[in-house]
Amino acid sequence: MVCKNCGTSYDDGMQFCPNCGTPAAQPYNYSYQNAPNPTYQAQNPGYPAPNPFAGYQKPASIGQYVGWTLLAYVFGPISLILTIVFACLNDNKNRTNFFRAQLVIWGISIALFIIAVIALAVVGISLFGIFDEYAYYDILEDYLSIAIRAVHFFAV
Repeated sequence: MVCKNCGTSYDDGMQFCPNCGTPAAQPYNYSYQNAPNPTYQAQNPGYPAPNPFAGYQKPASIGQYVGWTLLAYVFGPISLILTIVFACLNDNKNRTNFFRAQLVIWGISIALFIIAVIALAVVGISLFGIFDEYAYYDILEDYLSIAIRAVHFFAV
């Protein structure tokens, strides 16, 4: 080999030039490596390929939404019970989400009803004075006395 720095020749096995100490040039290795042979290997041998649409559900139709809305509101307290039942079932994601939304609406409605009853009770106390001037006060007083007697009767 010949040193690329000073031109001194030396044996092929030496790693440094004996004259100047320059590292010996490494001969280039012309050997080739074969590229790996890509082979197809099934991810689940012996099993069918997974269905990419397995969890997909068709969106609900307008008729289904109308029917669910009627079911959620037409039957009064029974509708609230049915809404809770359908909100807990997880077999149909569209129906479950719809009835969970209806539960939120029911909760808001009940809260507003309670607030309205409290507000009317507060305002209603002062409204009895207005009924004194009208004949309706006697009818209202009769209904109240009947209601009080009925509550007393069932309580005793």
